[in-house]
Amino acid sequence: MDDKYKLGLACIYESVLTVKVLNTKIDGHILDLVDDLDLFNEYPWRRKIYDLTRHAFMRSWEDQMEMYSLWGFPLAVQVWAFEAIPSIAHLFHAQMQERRLPMMCSWNSRLTPESRHIVEVLDDLQLRVRCTLHASPDERE
Repeated sequence: MDDKYKLGLACIYESVLTVKVLNTKIDGHILDLVDDLDLFNEYPWRRKIYDLTRHAFMRSWEDQMEMYSLWGFPLAVQVWAFEAIPSIAHLFHAQMQERRLPMMCSWNSRLTPESRHIVEVLDDLQLRVRCTLHASPDERE
């Protein structure tokens, strides 16, 4: 396999799936994985990304940090927020396009509000949150 392709896989992992803001080095383990495409494809990515995201949330909660970087798959958290908290979707001018699977491919937003605006929305005592998101019939299949 072409080295450019391998480096591309490593870059997608480091800059899309984990979004490590301060660490610009590519993890050596990831470079080992991309050297063996079968191993790369069999790797338990869902569990790895879930664990990274959960760890980031737990660390910030326990340390009561005012600001933190979310490692894991922050795009999934953003899409969840659009669906669960309509005022967040409104703040981002996020719009659901035609319903596609996976659902996260149905959202469109071009704005990046400042964090203080998000905090204002979340601090609103009238905040409406959909506690349970229900899968559509297509999603259940």
